[in-house]
Amino acid sequence: MKVEINGEKYDKFQEHILAEIIKSTKEILEEKGVPEELIYDITGDLSFQICAIIDSSAVMEVDGEEVLPFLTFSKSLEKRDTVIANDGGSYMHEMVYGSTDEIFEID
Repeated sequence: MKVEINGEKYDKFQEHILAEIIKSTKEILEEKGVPEELIYDITGDLSFQICAIIDSSAVMEVDGEEVLPFLTFSKSLEKRDTVIANDGGSYMHEMVYGSTDEIFEID
């Protein structure tokens, strides 16, 4: 497997997956009838926690060994032999609340 380090592409993909996490969380909360005044806060907080896990910001262990996820993206279904990565890994948790504001259209 080849790893292509491309920060520009990676950032674009990372921002897209973050938006999908936020939108999906918001939709589920709305479908479940969560009061509207709580949806923004819950969406932001859940998205932050999910992204912290993906970003390796949350410490995890399996059988006493630290486990650190490292998010990458494949070029396509046919080209899974090459993945796009960022030198420092993902940092979506740092963008969650700004992206949540954008999705909720808050200025």
